[in-house]
Amino acid sequence: MIKLSAYAAVALVIAWRISAFLHPHPMISDPVIVSRVLAAMGLWFLACTLWAYVHRPNRSTTLLLAYGLCTAIHWGGPVKFDYLSDTIVIAFYLVFSSVVAQCIFLHLAVVGSTGRRLVKLTHFVVYVPSVAALLLLVFQIARPESKLMLSYFMALSTVAGV
Repeated sequence: MIKLSAYAAVALVIAWRISAFLHPHPMISDPVIVSRVLAAMGLWFLACTLWAYVHRPNRSTTLLLAYGLCTAIHWGGPVKFDYLSDTIVIAFYLVFSSVVAQCIFLHLAVVGSTGRRLVKLTHFVVYVPSVAALLLLVFQIARPESKLMLSYFMALSTVAGV
């Protein structure tokens, strides 16, 4: 079931990349050629992490694939949806492509450095920024007119990218 979920996630991310190529979000200010090169980089990350997962499926390569999925979502920008608020789309994009990616990367580093399973509390500590970002996303959805939540997202994604 995990492999099927992983492959479904890969298909969804590839669909996201194709959609972002065809319908780029107007808030992304990169030139078209830069967006295309970054999208290709994201797909390269996805291909490499998928290759590792297929050839040696274990908890580390599963985390690596999750990181590759988030990276592929991020590189090349978000999709423009006509029926969703720009603020919510950008906030969702930042949560899943930046904050969650960096938490997964930290989780992978902790697993790789200890070689043991983590206790539940460690999982919580590693993913605190993701929980905070998801809470901000919920507040942004509840109050889409508020630009304050988006500024918190920008700050959190900047920290996550460091």
